[in-house]
Amino acid sequence: MSLPSLDTDSADLLRALTQISHAVSNAVSLEPIMQLAAQQAAVLLGAERSVLLLTDDTGGLRSRAWHGVESPSPKTFPGPLGERLIAQLAPALGEPSTESILAVPLVVRGRVTGLIAVALPPEREFSGSAEVILTALADQMAAPVENARMAEEVRQAQLLIENARLHQAERDARHAAEGGRDVLSAVLEYIPEGITIAEAPDARIQLVSRFGLELLGRTWEEVRGLSAEQQAFFFPMCRPDNDSPAPADDLPLTRATRDGTVVRGEEWVLCRPDGSRVPLLCEAGPIRDKAGKITGGIMAWREISTHKRMQEQLAQAQRLQAVGKLTGGVAHEVNNMMTVVIGFGRFVLQQIGTGHPLRGDLEQMLRAASRAAGITQQLLAFSRQQVLRPSVIAVEPLVENLAPLLRQLLGADKSLELRLSAEPLYVFADAGQLEQVLVNLVANARDAMGPGGQVSIDTTERVLDATYARSHPEVAIAPGPYAALMVTDTGVGMSPSTLARVFEPFYTTKAVGEGTGLGLATVYGIVKQSGGYIWLYSEVGLGTTVKVYLPLTNATHRAPVECERRPRPSGRETILVVEDEPMVRELARRSLEELGYGVLEADSATAALALIEQGAPSVDLILTDVVMPGLSARLMAEAVHRSQPELPVLFMSGYPGEDVVRRGLLSPNAPFLQKPFSLEDLSLRVRSLLDHASETPR
Repeated sequence: MSLPSLDTDSADLLRALTQISHAVSNAVSLEPIMQLAAQQAAVLLGAERSVLLLTDDTGGLRSRAWHGVESPSPKTFPGPLGERLIAQLAPALGEPSTESILAVPLVVRGRVTGLIAVALPPEREFSGSAEVILTALADQMAAPVENARMAEEVRQAQLLIENARLHQAERDARHAAEGGRDVLSAVLEYIPEGITIAEAPDARIQLVSRFGLELLGRTWEEVRGLSAEQQAFFFPMCRPDNDSPAPADDLPLTRATRDGTVVRGEEWVLCRPDGSRVPLLCEAGPIRDKAGKITGGIMAWREISTHKRMQEQLAQAQRLQAVGKLTGGVAHEVNNMMTVVIGFGRFVLQQIGTGHPLRGDLEQMLRAASRAAGITQQLLAFSRQQVLRPSVIAVEPLVENLAPLLRQLLGADKSLELRLSAEPLYVFADAGQLEQVLVNLVANARDAMGPGGQVSIDTTERVLDATYARSHPEVAIAPGPYAALMVTDTGVGMSPSTLARVFEPFYTTKAVGEGTGLGLATVYGIVKQSGGYIWLYSEVGLGTTVKVYLPLTNATHRAPVECERRPRPSGRETILVVEDEPMVRELARRSLEELGYGVLEADSATAALALIEQGAPSVDLILTDVVMPGLSARLMAEAVHRSQPELPVLFMSGYPGEDVVRRGLLSPNAPFLQKPFSLEDLSLRVRSLLDHASETPR
């Protein structure tokens, strides 16, 4: 700042300001800065006394530093700052008779933060430059003093916070010490696991969680203070692979308490007072004091019955899946062979007369072959690879229409009762397959009952919600409304070991030659493939209930239209047969020729393409096996369609249609003929594709 000419040497003022600036940079508290400011103000103006005041929270002033004042003491002067306040400063300067006082405010960013004042005795007066000097000093001091005061306030606040924190920590420690056992008791009351705390050295029980007492089947009074040996006697535990109770020294809590052993994830079986056996998963470890000495032990244990059941169900599902894959492959080979046997057998049957001595034998062979083909269909149903033809059907009319057949199946000494829903329940399923489900279930019920047995069939609407899904964790149930179809019998019932294998193909409890063991396996496959669920409930001597759940649909029921039986359609077109199995290829050729068609043959897809490219007689349709060595039938068809997009291709396979589609061997909408096929099936499919191709504009 620029100073006018002063009575006091300007160098004194500059030295004072420099000294104050140096003191500010080295000061660690507010008091030395304020004291130096008061001293320099008195020295520069030749005053005997001076005082420095700072504003307080009320807007008034409180004296904080003095110079030349005897026995100074802080005084507070109510605001606001003005002449009246200036007149009251005499007591702060320690001289009531003082008449000449000069005061200048400390201003920081336009806000008055304090006041510095000096006093002269009555016989002296301030020079004209005194106000300028005091103002320069106030300007130099205002910001440092305010900053120092704010820092002091921060330190005071921090000190208060630290003191409060220490007091709170003391209170918390005291409360924790007083309430620690209450907290532990609350944990043991509500934690959903068994917890046992014991003291060393004999693993004597000190605390047990409420859930643990429920699992033990004991009260707290019955287990309090029991030693390891007493625990082994009153609630024995054994290993999963050993029915003999374990000795006390082998129990997890004993090992943790006596030896410091840490037990992780050990499986045990608890023998409860009511005779039940509960599988447990146990963890245990020692409790040590600060010196590392074992003072006790703790064991956590939980029931794993649901977990074990889910493991068993997963293993069962994996076995069924493996068998399903195997049956699909077996069905493919059997279908190929049965196609040949049945096809050529019918050729022979047509050529021999009705009185031929071998006709009966041949018919028996064909019946056996047809039965074998039927078994492959059951295998496919179990493996969920059968081609279904679903439609919207009402369950109740289907059951009522089938009832006469079911009563005949049961026989005169057994009865059938229908308890059907008053409102029809519509499902989207294959009607023939649903009938197969009912026939198989009733046949099984018949074989399980003696004379006088009764079978009941119930239908009702059920909503499977999240609660139901939680009770059947082994299956991912889609919540929603279902049609429940229940078949109950009064038969001998099934043991748990039989129930565990009841859906396995070829598993049967009947005598050799009395059943294939595919009845319930077929039912299982049809229900699963139809998007439903199936459960069996059975007790030895109390009978069995089979519950089938199929998703409800709101679509209007339309009964399928029965097709008139017509003569086998024939034709004069040329058909290229592509089949790597010579016997099947020969059968297809003879069948088509019998229908009037011209036939070309190829034993592979590559050979078929070569025939077409070499300008063979015009081909009107290709009949090809799906699975062949080398080039696939699908790639062959795509190659043909690049030059002849209108040429129809009919695919055939011993594998089911859904299987070859899933493998990417066939597009979903491709024409497909399942082996073994009859001459009627072949004639209808071929004629349909040829007629459609002739109607399509080229």
